[in-house]
Amino acid sequence: CALLLIDDLGAECITQYSVSSINSLIDLRIVNGRKTVISTNLTPAAIRKTYGERLLSRLLGEFRVLQFIGKDIRMQKINEKR
Repeated sequence: CALLLIDDLGAECITQYSVSSINSLIDLRIVNGRKTVISTNLTPAAIRKTYGERLLSRLLGEFRVLQFIGKDIRMQKINEKR
């Protein structure tokens, strides 16, 4: 696909297979010049620990990192209902 959105990287069940699949997917997207947007709550250190130095290097080297800071909208909605 021309654009892939990966929402909440790190929220999936982490297995050796899922780590390998994420690494392969990101590699293929980069090699083929395909656009990819990834959201995550993980820090770079947590990405390194979970997925390895290889994926962290690709993400930091090939992607533009945008940090969004704010309150969790789901929690805001829950608090408004109370």
